[in-house]
Amino acid sequence: MEDIIAKPGIESEPLSTLKSFEERYSPLVRAFVRAIRRNGAKPRLKKKSGTADMNILAPKFGVDAVAYGPGDSRLDHTLYERLNLREYLKAIEVLKTALEELKSI
Repeated sequence: MEDIIAKPGIESEPLSTLKSFEERYSPLVRAFVRAIRRNGAKPRLKKKSGTADMNILAPKFGVDAVAYGPGDSRLDHTLYERLNLREYLKAIEVLKTALEELKSI
């Protein structure tokens, strides 16, 4: 965080910290991994840091959570954020596949 806002003559410190939610072996995660593979892509598990809703709500309510979507997450919330239409349509298919699988659990 300091690297992002550090400027000469300005001091800062985080007000709080939040642990990234991570559940690699839940039925929800497994359904998404299989759905991604079934739709011709290679799944990559990453920690979603920061104050993402799932980092707050999943542990609080004891539920599983995943963050999934198209695009380059390094560009999220920047001037260069963009979405490729083909990636978007593929993400919809992955989501439909995962939901169909979860229906049968």
